This record gives sequence, C-alpha cells and structure tokens, in this order.
Amino acid sequence: MTTVRLGWGHDITRARAVWMPALLALVVYVPALDNGFALDDRPIAQDNVTVRTVGRALGAFFDPYWPPRDGAGQYRPLTILSLAVDWTIAGGNPVWIHGVNLVLHGLVVALLVLVLMRWLPPPAALIAGIVFAVHPVHVEAVASVVGRSELLVAIALFGAILAARRYRRAPTPGPKGWWLGATLACVGLGLFSKEHGVVAIAVLALDHWLDGERPPGKQAALYLSVTAMTLGWLYLFRGIAGSYVHLAEAPTIRGLSFGERLMTMIPAQLHVIRLLVWPMDLAADYDPLVIPRIVHVTWTAGVAAATVGGIVLLSLIGARRAPAVTFAVWLGIIAYSPTSNILFPSGIMLSERNLYLAAAAPAVVLGLLPGLVVRRGERRLAMGVVAILVAAFGVRTWTRVPFWKDTATVVIGDFIAHSENYRARSRMATLYERVGNVPAAFAEGMVAAAIFPDDAFLSVTTVPLGLKMGYVELAAAEAERSLRLAPEDDGLQRMVTLARLTLGRLEDARRLARVSLEEHPTSEAAVGAYRAVLDSLDGPAWAESTMEARSAWIAGRLGTAADTLRAGLDALTRVESVDPEWCWDLWFARSLVARFKDVRGAKRGDASMCDGRVTPRQ
Repeated sequence: MTTVRLGWGHDITRARAVWMPALLALVVYVPALDNGFALDDRPIAQDNVTVRTVGRALGAFFDPYWPPRDGAGQYRPLTILSLAVDWTIAGGNPVWIHGVNLVLHGLVVALLVLVLMRWLPPPAALIAGIVFAVHPVHVEAVASVVGRSELLVAIALFGAILAARRYRRAPTPGPKGWWLGATLACVGLGLFSKEHGVVAIAVLALDHWLDGERPPGKQAALYLSVTAMTLGWLYLFRGIAGSYVHLAEAPTIRGLSFGERLMTMIPAQLHVIRLLVWPMDLAADYDPLVIPRIVHVTWTAGVAAATVGGIVLLSLIGARRAPAVTFAVWLGIIAYSPTSNILFPSGIMLSERNLYLAAAAPAVVLGLLPGLVVRRGERRLAMGVVAILVAAFGVRTWTRVPFWKDTATVVIGDFIAHSENYRARSRMATLYERVGNVPAAFAEGMVAAAIFPDDAFLSVTTVPLGLKMGYVELAAAEAERSLRLAPEDDGLQRMVTLARLTLGRLEDARRLARVSLEEHPTSEAAVGAYRAVLDSLDGPAWAESTMEARSAWIAGRLGTAADTLRAGLDALTRVESVDPEWCWDLWFARSLVARFKDVRGAKRGDASMCDGRVTPRQ
C-alpha cells in the first residue's frame, strides 16, 4: 500500500500523537462542566426514572429509548445504562455527567489517531487529531448529555476497526478468536448505543479494503459474525421500536415521494460541506427555512450533486496515494447515511451531532497539508494556515459550548440566530407559555405555522392558547388545518373535537370523537374528547359511566373500571329503550363489557333496545 511520506516532525512520537490531541479535547470542552440539562437532556437524562438506578436501566433494556407516547423509533439501552451508572455514582450531578462526555470525547480522539497511524506518520496524525478534537461541529454531541450516544458509537466503531486489524494479522487460531470476540463486543456496543451502529460492517469493510494486507476471502468468519449480530439486532429493534419509526419522520419531508425528498436533501448537502469546512454558523435545528422544502429540480441541487460527486471521485482516485483521506471521507459518508434522508426518511433534517465522525475528513486533509509542501518556507506557511484554522475552530468551540447550558439558553440563542426557522419560533412559543406570556406564545406559534404550514403538530400549542385568549375561530381553523395533515392522530382529533365544541358545533364534535374512539379505542386522548362531548350534550348517565370505565381500564385500574362499568349497566336496566342518537354508545360499551367476565351477568342491552341500530358510527 502506497502512502504519503512526510519528512518533518521527527520528534513527534506515536505516544505523543495520541495523548496530546486527546488532552486538548478535554481542555477545549471545560466550559461544558458548567452546563445543565438542555432540550432532550431533560426527558432522557434528568426526568427519566429509568436512569435513576442501574437496576431500572437493566430492567428496561428491551424498552424503546423514548417512551412510546413520544413516538420515536429509537433503541439505545447502553446509552441509558451509562446514564444510570452516572446517576448511581453522582446522583444526577450534571458536572459529573458532562465530565464523562468530555472523557469519552478524548477517548474518541485517541482512537481516531491510532486508526489513522496505519497510513499517516505521527506528525500528520497529531494534526488530524487536534483538528478533530476542536472541530466546532462536535459541540452538540459533547456539550449536550444526549450526545453521549454519538460518542459511544464512535468509540465502538474505532475500537472495532483496531480489533479487526489485529484479527486479520493474528497468526494462530487462539489470538484470532480472541480478537474476533473483541471486534464483536465493539460492534455490540455500537448497535446498542445508537442505531448508527448498524454501519459497523461497512466501516470494517472500508478499513479492510484500504488496509490491503490480506484477501477478503480469508476473513469470512469476521464478516459472517458481524452480519449475524447486525441482523439479530435489527430483528430486536423492529420488535421494540420499529413500529414507531414512521411516527418520527421529519415534518419537512413527511409525505414527499422519493424524488421530491431528494430534491430537498441534495441541496442540503451544501450545508453539510459548509459545516465540515467552515463551521462558524451553527444551529440547534435546521428545519425550514434554514433548509427549505424543495420538490422540483433546481440549479442548487445540480451544484450540490456535482460537489459531492467530485469529493467522492477524488477520494476514490486518491485511495492508493492517500488512503487516510479516502478512509475519512467514506467514514463520514457511511456514518451520516442513516440520517441523511437520502436512502430513507429519518426524524431530522440535519443535526450537527450526526456529523461527529464526518469531521474526520477535514481533519485528515489538514493533517496532510504541511507534509505535502516540499519547500521549507512554504511548509511554514502551510503550518501557519493550519495553526490559524485550529485556533479559529478552538475559539468557536469554546464559545459555543455554553450555548447548551440549559433549554432556555438554547431556545433563545437559536431564535436570535435563526428566526427564519419555524421550529425556533415554535420553541419560543413554548418558552413564553411556560413563563405565562400567553399572547407572545400564541403569536410565535402562529408565525411558526405561517412559515411552515405543513407541520400538523404546531397546533398542539397554538390551538389551546387561541381558545384561552378567545380567538375561537382562528384556533378552530388552525385545528382543522392540522387534522387535514394528520387525520388519524388521536391527539389532533381530540383538539379539533374540543374546538368544535367551543364553536357550538356539537354534532360535528360528536361525530369526530366517535370516529376517533373507533380508530383508537385504547387512547386516553380519544376517551377524554368524547367525555367532553357527553358533558356538552348532557348525555345519559349510563353512557358517561361506561366511558368513565373505559378511561379507568386504559389507565390499568381494572377494579375501578369493572365497578364503574357495572354501575353504568345497572343504570341501563332502568331504561326502557335507548334513544337512537345514543345507540352508538351502547354498541361501544358492549365492546368493553366483553373484557370483564364478572359483569356479563348485568343487563347490557341488546339490538332490540335500539330497534336493531346497535352499529358503529350510528
């Protein structure tokens, strides 16, 4: 394998090339020790009872990362377990938790340098490690608690690469088996820390191709083992969190065809390149209008496709002379692909923390730059350029870390920097509501809806506020708009039901509430909406009791549910006949009665009580 030879920096040993950038990675993130919990940190690391003890985390090992009600198809039990260890040691002290993230980032830097020294001499690997350590795109992953999953996956992938190299070089079956086990352990760490670990087999194949010491045919055991582990994880993931994946699709691309999604995401790759090359303008969110939805061919898409294609082509052409560059470029492509929205839709448009490994590409290029210059004077100039860039990156990282101090700091800071982002305005609405400024909250929420009217769930904030302020018609229109975008969502159905009740459209409200209950018979939101309808229409006591019983049944209070249901059915025995407008309630009550053997003896009513009209949606 031909590599680039550098004739400088002979005093930089391999050990120094490893520990010096790792130490810098710790130093530049010292301000993070003053951070608290921001955005997703609160529900995952602060308020989540699962992370309070190791026992609870182990007991929830086969639970989704997010609670099912939050609708996100993610499964990260080892990330949760690591946070549980933090809570056990430090009682949830954010200084400790952030400190662990700092140490993990330093470990990632050290492992990257070790991986790169397969192709680079220590001086070049040192510079690459320093650039990677201070790259500003890493701030979100390191300075926010939930970014730990990115750090664990990076450790797992680099560890798997190093172990697989030892496996390929092992002379006897004994050491070979030990290194195979170490590789699989690292792959398992990645898979169970974040879904991105699924790319491990592609990363191992990339390193094997560029390593070039042994033919692939002799490594079948490793690839078969990693494939089997990955398929096993995929089966487990589908059973635990797979059914929620479609719920987490980013609003910007929701409902788009494959071609339309590409027209939006291909131009977005220019943002990716800009973040890797000159990451001075950073954001907590890149939803519209930071990255707009585009559903037709544009010249920007052509420029983006040509730029990405050129980078990929150059990396392949230079694979023999600069394998480290090829490795870093393709590592970034592979690691970023699951959330790129190119292959399939994901829950985000673009996130800086998902570019954590992709930052290796500019780091390696800058590491090689001084050594490619032959003349001493030009080499000093190159070193000066690299030093200036490292200093600029370091200062930007140091000043960016406090941005993630807490939720209010993130929300206000992102709103000031990117007020064109509808999500930034939506978060400001939530923040205003939290401090009691209802008019400002409603205004910001409506502005967010005007900027990007295709997000159905903005109305969860705006509609209740509008009703509270007396803007009934406006709130009702906003609720109806949302329901058209997501007609099967039980929460939106409840909200529209309440808006219709407020407007006095009682029959429309009842009709929608009944449809919602038929579609979501175990939804507390649907039950709550229909109970509000019953109150407004002064429904019969037996119907209110049976609906109250369903609410108790959903909450798991089976004894209360049985008693309440029995009381409702007893009230029904005193009714000679059921008014046709309440025949639906009789039918729906009977669907719950079937679940309780001990109340079947009570008179439940039959078709004759409704003259045969005991049918759904009557």
